[in-house]
Amino acid sequence: MVEEEFEQEDPIELIYTMLVNGEKKEHALLITNAIADILQNPEIQAESKVAISHIFASIYVWNDDYINAKRYQKYFLNNDEFCSKFKNEIVSYLTLVFAKNNDEFIKDLLLGYPFIKSDFNSIYKAYLSSIVNPNSEEHYSLDLLKEYNLLLQAQRLYVD
Repeated sequence: MVEEEFEQEDPIELIYTMLVNGEKKEHALLITNAIADILQNPEIQAESKVAISHIFASIYVWNDDYINAKRYQKYFLNNDEFCSKFKNEIVSYLTLVFAKNNDEFIKDLLLGYPFIKSDFNSIYKAYLSSIVNPNSEEHYSLDLLKEYNLLLQAQRLYVD
């Protein structure tokens, strides 16, 4: 009998693909919960652990599990190097968070990481003017069209 080898897909790549495509959110959550201990593996480099925590936090926000999202977001939001080097990834996380619009979670996020309002001001202002108070012109700006589109796309993909 010939044994067939089945190539197994990397679970991190799999959940990342699900996240990016906005598909199979419950399945992505199940996989994330099953592999959450991977961050304890000493063989995984520190920078990779930070990137993985970003993916995990995003999956948890997508699934409205804000307790676990908080648990993982601290690994990348407290990492100045990651926030500087991977600004687009931080913006993608904030876009997801703002699109989900959980007031308590966002309030805690902004209190815990006040640099978000300054370092990621464009997505924050777009959130204020398009989600928090869409009838106000206080924060509205044509310069934020890219951010408005990001929030709109995130709402379509991730908000039930």
